[in-house]
Amino acid sequence: MKKSIKAILSISLISIVGMLIFASTVLASSTSYTSSLYMEANSSHSGSSRTYNERNHSISLYELTSTNADLEIELIKKNLFSSSTVYTGTVNIRNANTTYSKYMGNHDTGKYYYLFSTFGKSNCGKINANPVTMTSYN
Repeated sequence: MKKSIKAILSISLISIVGMLIFASTVLASSTSYTSSLYMEANSSHSGSSRTYNERNHSISLYELTSTNADLEIELIKKNLFSSSTVYTGTVNIRNANTTYSKYMGNHDTGKYYYLFSTFGKSNCGKINANPVTMTSYN
């Protein structure tokens, strides 16, 4: 009887450890920051520098009040003595009250900031998005 209880406990312990390893592998971690964006036509806006602990980057703009706007978004890596653009993309805003998301690429972890611009974009008025979520994930 003692041997069968030990065997059951041993198998249960192995199962629990296996499930914990599986859960830690499946459940991806992420870092998210939320802000808002208010821009005049033909302008640019630089976001705050923030630490991202995962490699994949994306941005989502919610509850936009703008229509027919092309918003250029840059993801910029902040280094000790300089900064460098790691990705540039355009979000083509066509409908108000729609969520627009953009995958910004797979990059190193570290400090990054976003730069938003409508310079040189025709038919681009004010851009208002609240909230804006910037995320890094595995």
